[in-house]
Amino acid sequence: MKLTYRKLMQDVGANKLNETSSSSLDGLKKRTKQYIFLQKVLSRIEELLAPEETIQAYLPLGNDRNSVVASSGWAGLAYARKDISKEYVAIFHDTRGNRLLIFTNQRLIFLTIIDFLEEDSYFSHPYADIKQIKLAPYELRYFDWQKKPKRQKMTYYILDFQAGQQIFQEILSEEDAQVFQDNLQKIPLLNLVPVSKKVQRETLFDYIFSNTSLAYKIIFTVFTIGPFCLLVLLIILLLQGALGDSGPYAEFFRNLHP
Repeated sequence: MKLTYRKLMQDVGANKLNETSSSSLDGLKKRTKQYIFLQKVLSRIEELLAPEETIQAYLPLGNDRNSVVASSGWAGLAYARKDISKEYVAIFHDTRGNRLLIFTNQRLIFLTIIDFLEEDSYFSHPYADIKQIKLAPYELRYFDWQKKPKRQKMTYYILDFQAGQQIFQEILSEEDAQVFQDNLQKIPLLNLVPVSKKVQRETLFDYIFSNTSLAYKIIFTVFTIGPFCLLVLLIILLLQGALGDSGPYAEFFRNLHP
């Protein structure tokens, strides 16, 4: 059975190692090593907490079913210089793919594992700074070509919010979205934040240039309406040249009838 970072984080969060999920002794040894390392990471995360702050839940994020824009390809490259970072890469064979969203009783903490180990880099989003959260479902339809063409449907969620000057955007699976909604109900300060299907930004500049939903609508409009508009323009120019003896195609029609 494939060992996944996501399942390991669930085990670490529950403070137990699910030994039955490994089908071989080598698999169990590997999983145990990964489990112990993640406990080490969480111990370092706990050092970030304020005196009255406690961790409520973890939401592991990865390239398997979340956003890959900033964690794959060129954006996914990272160089491990510290011993602990090198150990992480050797154990998980990952650079910037594994991320973690941490729910505390006071804030959301987001980090990329290797960036946190290498540079102590993380993002803190106090609930008091979040004016509104967008958590909206979307559907993606596609064909499954494995056996015979069959139309399939996949539901995913967009999580988007601004906390102060920081903007957070992520794609969640249905399971991830349920984890977020459960903690939204469970954590009192997070429960006070309004949830909407619309994006909220502090400035017009941020709304235009850091809004993936708006960007998607613009791209969709350009690629669907754009070709139709070009076709209409071409027809108008052709009619102008054929009937009005003017425009860029006038010479073409004059040559047809010398």
